[in-house]
Amino acid sequence: MLLISVAVAVLGSAPPSGGPLDSAAWTVRLGQPSAVERQCTDYSQLFWSVSLDNGAARATRLVSREHVDPLPFDYPRHRDREGDRRVARVDDGWLVGFNAGEFGGGLWWFDRGGRNGRRIRPSSSLPTNPADIFHAENVLGLPLVGGVRLVLMGLDHLTGRSGRVFRAVSGPHGWELAPVAVLDAQPDVWVVDGSKLLFLTESGLWSTDAVGAQRIHDVDFGGLAPTSLIRAADGPVYVGLRYYVLKLVEGRNGWEESWLVPGECQRVQLKDYQCECAP
Repeated sequence: MLLISVAVAVLGSAPPSGGPLDSAAWTVRLGQPSAVERQCTDYSQLFWSVSLDNGAARATRLVSREHVDPLPFDYPRHRDREGDRRVARVDDGWLVGFNAGEFGGGLWWFDRGGRNGRRIRPSSSLPTNPADIFHAENVLGLPLVGGVRLVLMGLDHLTGRSGRVFRAVSGPHGWELAPVAVLDAQPDVWVVDGSKLLFLTESGLWSTDAVGAQRIHDVDFGGLAPTSLIRAADGPVYVGLRYYVLKLVEGRNGWEESWLVPGECQRVQLKDYQCECAP
């Protein structure tokens, strides 16, 4: 309930309720948010989560960013087994990834009953971004792409940026991590798109086929805190953000952007460190 009450104060009225993104509840603004608008929405506590309803895109207000996948057993607490939890069932048990932000995280294997576990770590000899001061092992996703289990690791904290993609490989000595790509920042949110994975870093939209990764569209997501990523049945990609929803349509010459805002609050202004609807 805290985020709901804060959103009311920030917007200065009842918070927008969201709904289908092709409805009159949403307005397409002209161009990307300006620097002044971004400064305002940096103070907004209104976050949108995008999802599919019978193949159509809709957005709802996000009241919690916690993500904890279920597990059929408990495990002893550990400093790198806290925070968000991502779970993937594998032949010999479970892969479980943890992300507690700047407080740590890691990838673990547990047997089927959870009685035995082992930390799975990237080799220190594997490449990283030259500007990566963390070499973070926080797990942000365990998607299955074309039959390959990927592990998304990274951490954006203060001025540090860490992001890597690995393949989880089962070998004679247990599960190991094989490198796929080094990123410029953490892979924030993702969606499996056929035989590829679409994901975001703060510099834009990326794609990987479990062999390599490339940025396919540049967008500055800095400060916009992506919450979710979907691809609608008719093709567009939608990104849930702080205050905005971004629609991306793929064409022959790249991706076309449409920035969506709630119809009842199309313009904002910063007043006494609160982001309010502007007249």
